Parts: sequence; C-alpha cells; structure tokens
Amino acid sequence: MSQTLERGITLLLHLSDIALGQDDPKVALKDIAAAVSLDKATAFRLLKSLGKFQLVETDGKGNYWVGSGALVLAQAASRTNNLIGQAIPIMRELAAFTGETVSLAERRDLSSVTLYEIESAQSVRYANKIGAAAPLHAGAGPRAILAFSEPALVDQVLAGPLEHFNAETITDPLRLEQALRKSRKDGFVVSSGERVGGTNSISVPLCGNDGYARGAMSILWPSRGAAIDRQRMRDWPGKLMSAARNLHVGFKRPAA
Repeated sequence: MSQTLERGITLLLHLSDIALGQDDPKVALKDIAAAVSLDKATAFRLLKSLGKFQLVETDGKGNYWVGSGALVLAQAASRTNNLIGQAIPIMRELAAFTGETVSLAERRDLSSVTLYEIESAQSVRYANKIGAAAPLHAGAGPRAILAFSEPALVDQVLAGPLEHFNAETITDPLRLEQALRKSRKDGFVVSSGERVGGTNSISVPLCGNDGYARGAMSILWPSRGAAIDRQRMRDWPGKLMSAARNLHVGFKRPAA
C-alpha cells in the first residue's frame, strides 16, 4: 500500500473515531494533523483529495468531518458482511423478547468492534455505538470473543497491558485467565459495570468452523434493579445461546 493511501486512510479513520466518540464531529485541521503525525500542509492535501469523493466535508473555516460519501461504503459493507446479514433477524427476535439492546461485534486484532445494534426502545437504555472498539479483556462481549479465541491470541492479551476502566475491570492476568476458563465452561459471559458503571451485559461467542470466535452477540441493559438484573442473568444466557446456534457461522466451541 502506498504511503499516501495509508495516510489518507489513517486520517479518515481518525475522523471516524471522533464522530463516534464525541458529540461534535468537526475537527480543526491543526488537531487532525497532530493526531495523525502529519504537517498541516500534507493533512490539508489529503483532506482535499478525500473531499472530492465526499468522504470528508468541511465548513470552509478549517474544520472537517466524515462526509456523506462514507455512507456508500458503510452500506456496502453491511450488505456484504455475511455475519450481519445472518444475525439481523435473530437480533430482532431477541430485542422483541428482552426489550433491551442487542449488539453484534466482531474481533479486529486485539479489539472487539461493534458491527450492528438494535437499540432498546426504552427511555433509559444502554447501547454501544456502531464502530466502537473495546479491548478484549473488558466486558462481556469482548471477553466472550477472547475466551474462544486461538490460544496464541489469548496469551498475547494476558501478557499485555490490561486497561483499567473502573473498579469492576479485570486487570489481573490470573483473574482474567480464571474468568476465561469459566466462560469456556459456561459457553457465555455475564458482566456488570466493567467499562460503564450501572450497566449489564450477557454475551455469547460466534464461532467459525474452526471453533474459534469471529465475534459475539450480546444483550445490553442499564440496571433495572438488583433482583431483576440477577433474574435476567439466570434466565437469558440460555436464550442467547440458543439464538446464536441458529447462525450459520456456527456455535461450535473448542475444547476447554
């Protein structure tokens, strides 16, 4: 890949991260250049080229954001992603049954990235943002992926730094290894407030024919009260596991 193309993609991905993570998606040229380690002149030329295809837009005052042209790429990716196409009908059934957010994620390198979500219609709800990434050790979805990943990848995560989000985050490698063994035995993961306080999630891995996780499907909700949350964590894993088995990617687990 040419250096110019790599720089352009890096710049576009940075703008995408801003759009997903902040209320105001507009970013000043100087901040873009600094974030992607480019001088302002080079960043400006790349932004201008991306703008020709509406991948980037500007207000003419030195501020830039992801353009409407990116929607074409997003729609194409959604239609060609086999996992999304298979999962949507199943996710709709789960969302109707639970009344809560149902989320689909896939592994990219050492992160779990949200591909698709059906948000709860309730006024108080918990949801990720499509495109949001989380490290594989923190939270139900990421840990479901990690627990059913190749041993070499698991070892890599255990050996690396484990980011701390709050008091509920597992950052001790021994505790994490124990949690992964339990997840492999159970076939699912439950989590409360590991990344966002006052939230809960139940997740199952989505495994390919080799038995290793490609992604995860999750039910997400803000606390509805301790008794309700406990009941859901008892009753809903079986429902979620049964739903995931209907995906053609398979729910075939490797040996624990």
